[in-house]
Amino acid sequence: MTRRPARGWVGVAAVVMAAGCASAAPLVDVDALEEAVPAALVPDDPSAVTGVSCPGGIVAAGDRVRCVATVAGVEVAVTVTVDGEDPGAGVTVSVAERLVDVADTAAAVAERLSEDLGEPQDVECEAPAVRVARAGETISCTVTDPRGGRHPVRVEILDADGTWRLDLFPGPPTVDPTG
Repeated sequence: MTRRPARGWVGVAAVVMAAGCASAAPLVDVDALEEAVPAALVPDDPSAVTGVSCPGGIVAAGDRVRCVATVAGVEVAVTVTVDGEDPGAGVTVSVAERLVDVADTAAAVAERLSEDLGEPQDVECEAPAVRVARAGETISCTVTDPRGGRHPVRVEILDADGTWRLDLFPGPPTVDPTG
């Protein structure tokens, strides 16, 4: 089955930076920008961003810096802009590629399976909280049916829009003996 995501990450977010400057021309070190990118890009799970690399140097308010961020193991180009007159006020991060919210995807899978099977299904997917919408990226999930049976499934991202396909694995469900 193929579905479009209910809602994807917009890819633009702001975060307050913990860097300030006392000079007349506000400047900020690129290292401070790199530290601010994860929380700006994925506010709900900054740990999904495992690396950021920006060209070295100092930037001023309003400057744009092209960086590379690693999101869920995938490198993506991001543009980081120091907001306002004071670079300590925050940064804006934009990414050209769509980020897929895993919780939204799990909810869409649960809705679809519940409709198809005629009874509610609970779906939980593995971290990280986002994936880059690239063909072939996968999300491992577990569907729990009303009787407690647990069924492994895989959500495969099919394109840059975040369209997905659900792969069900054959076999009997596993049941958690603890209830």
